[in-house]
Amino acid sequence: MLKNYRTGARFKKEVMKILINQMNEKELEHLKKLFKKIDEDNSGTITYHELQKALLSEVISFFLY
Repeated sequence: MLKNYRTGARFKKEVMKILINQMNEKELEHLKKLFKKIDEDNSGTITYHELQKALLSEVISFFLY
């Protein structure tokens, strides 16, 4: 099971590298700003609750405007 986790984590890392390399500077900067906005505690990771709050905020904004 641990081996599968390591393989999965490595796969995710490689996919992220590919996605980042496909983005232009403007898109990458936007993504960084969005990440920082969602990562409220500045931990460098987005928790389930931070993501949930951000998504709910977007849904509410969508329906209000």
